[in-house]
Amino acid sequence: MLDTADGRPPPELGAEGPLVGRAELLARAGDRLRRGRAVLLSGPVGIGRTAVLDALADRADQDGALVLRCAPARAESRLPFLALIDLYDQLDESGLAAVDALPAAQRAALDAALTGGPPAVSRRQGELALRLAVLSLLRALARPGRPVLLAIDDLQWLDRPSAELLAFAARRVRRLPVGVVATVRTPLTGGDVALHLRALPQPAEELPVGPLEFGPLAELLGRRLAAGVPGWALREIHRTSGGNPHFALELARAVAGGRAVPRPGEPLPMPAQLRAEARRLLGPLAPGARQTLLLASLGAGLGPASPTVDSLRAAGRPRAAVEVAEAVRLRLVEPPAEDGVVRFTHPLLPAALRAEAPQDQRLAALAALTAGAARPSPTLAPPVCSIPPARGRDTVAGGGPFAALAEMERRVVGLVTEGGTNREIAARLCVSVKTVEATLTRVYRKLGVRSRVDVVRLAAGAPA
Repeated sequence: MLDTADGRPPPELGAEGPLVGRAELLARAGDRLRRGRAVLLSGPVGIGRTAVLDALADRADQDGALVLRCAPARAESRLPFLALIDLYDQLDESGLAAVDALPAAQRAALDAALTGGPPAVSRRQGELALRLAVLSLLRALARPGRPVLLAIDDLQWLDRPSAELLAFAARRVRRLPVGVVATVRTPLTGGDVALHLRALPQPAEELPVGPLEFGPLAELLGRRLAAGVPGWALREIHRTSGGNPHFALELARAVAGGRAVPRPGEPLPMPAQLRAEARRLLGPLAPGARQTLLLASLGAGLGPASPTVDSLRAAGRPRAAVEVAEAVRLRLVEPPAEDGVVRFTHPLLPAALRAEAPQDQRLAALAALTAGAARPSPTLAPPVCSIPPARGRDTVAGGGPFAALAEMERRVVGLVTEGGTNREIAARLCVSVKTVEATLTRVYRKLGVRSRVDVVRLAAGAPA
C-alpha cells in the first residue's frame, strides 16, 4: 500500500507554494463553510485532500478563526480520545480559561479523558459529563467575530470515542459559528462516504477532490522535479496516473531518474510503490480473470472500441464474460456499457498489468488479440431470420435460477453471457432492439436482479 510506517499516506503535493488546479474547489469549499455547511473532502490516497484541507485551514486562520486541527493515523485509531487530546493541545489561553470555567463534573470527566485516569463519577454519568464538557467548551470558544473551525484529516481513522463526541456536538452546534472541514480516504476504485458524512454537523456536503487536468499537473511536476521530462512522457504520465498528483510524481521520478528514458510508445517504468498498490487491488482476482484482464489492458491500445468481451473471447478467453463480471464485482472494471467495451476503473490497473507481465507473455497476448480480431465475431454473424433451435452457448439451461424463463428469455440470457450488446443480440435473433430491452426487463424481474452483470454471475453459478 502507499501508506507510511505509521499508517498515514505519503505527503500530498501542494505544501510548497500555492495549490495548482484547485482554485474552483477551494472557492466552493470556502463558500459552503461561510454559509454554515460542513465540508467533507473525499478522494483516494495521493489525490491532494490534505493539501486542500490545509489551504482552507490556513485561510480561515488568516481570517481570524480559531482553527483546531487533528490528523488521526490508522496505527493509532484504537487509542481512545487521541483526537480530543490533539485538539485540546492547540487551545490558547482563552481556551484553557474556558476549560477551567467548566462545572466541576464536566472538568473532571474531561481531565479523565485527556489523561487516561479514572472518571470521578460513574461511567454513565462520566460519559454524559464529557459530552457536555466538549459542547460547553465549543460554546465558550465560538463567538461572533471569532468562529471555530475543526479541521480533521483522515476522518476514517478517527478513534471511536472522539468520533462519538464529535457526533454528539455536531447535532447541537447548528446555531454556533462552528465549522468543520474533514477529509476521508476512499478506495482508488471508488467508494461510499455516506456514513462519514452523517458524522459531521448538518447540513454537510461531500466535495470530491478530483484528478488534475494535464496543464496543472505538468506545472506541478515542473515545480517538484529538477530534471525535465519529455512532453510525450508527460502525456503518458497524466494518462497512467489518472491525474493523481502523487502517482504522477512517482512516475515522473522513475522516468527522470532512469538509466534510459523510454522512447515514445514504450511503457513507463512502474515504481515499486505503485506496483504494490496495484497488486493489492488485483490480488483477489482468480488467475484466469487476471489473464483476461491482461488481454484487456493490451487491447485498449488497439482502438477506441477495444477491447470487448466478445473480442476477448475470440482471443482465446472462453470465460471472458464471467471473468469480466468478477472484475466488475471487485471494482476493477466498470459495469459493461451498451458498446460492450471493457473499461478499467483506474488507468493505473492496466498499466500495472502490462508492467507485471513478462515480455513473452505480452507478445503472446497481443498475437492472440490480433488473431481474434481477424476472425468474425459469432454475435455479429449475419442474421438468419428464422430463429433456429437453441443450442450450445446460445442459451442457458432451463433449471436452477432460470427455470421460470421462457425460451426466448433464455436465448437472450445466453447471448448476454457471451458479451453481446442489445444491438448484437437483436441482429442475432432477428428482433428489434426494443424487443431485447423488454425481454431483459422481464428477465431482471423474474431473476430478482438489476443488471447484466448479475445475470452473468448467476449463469456462472455465483450469487447475484
